Amino acid sequence: MKKAIAMALILVVWLAGGCAAPESPGPSGSSTASSKTNPLAGQVIPAFQAVDLNGQVVTEQVFRQHTLTMVNLWGTFCQPCIREMPDLQKLQDKHQGSGVKILGVVVDKDAAAAKRITASAGAVFQSVIPDDSLEKNLCRAFDYVPATVFVDSNGRVLEELVSGSSNLEGYSRVIDRLLKK
Repeated sequence: MKKAIAMALILVVWLAGGCAAPESPGPSGSSTASSKTNPLAGQVIPAFQAVDLNGQVVTEQVFRQHTLTMVNLWGTFCQPCIREMPDLQKLQDKHQGSGVKILGVVVDKDAAAAKRITASAGAVFQSVIPDDSLEKNLCRAFDYVPATVFVDSNGRVLEELVSGSSNLEGYSRVIDRLLKK
């Protein structure tokens, strides 16, 4: 009986377009963009030192190198996260050289699984394993994935929040709107 209830709960979360992230207090997820208040809006992401899936160190300086950084929190356990990866790569390809960066953050810190998943999806946009600072100041703001926030070149989180998964067109509309501001 407990197994049936657990499976039903997983199905409900999956159909909603997001997955619960372990041990991360914050607002609940949905599959609609901007329908929720971004708990990080207006905050500057503090100093961090994460490592990407290729072993390169990534710090908060990544934001200063781009006009706009789309930060996609995802988990290796999350099917909606994995399904949107090809569109995230297309988005990165589309904005190559335009000052827009896609940065994935693997909330469950499973680098081996993340490498397999991104390789399988053809997703070569940069994904990082968060350090304690990034986990505390970004990941724990949400109790679901995917969750996507947008950060300006000063490291300030913008109001826009995409709760749950989206697609190339949906993310493109958000990015285009933010670049016009």
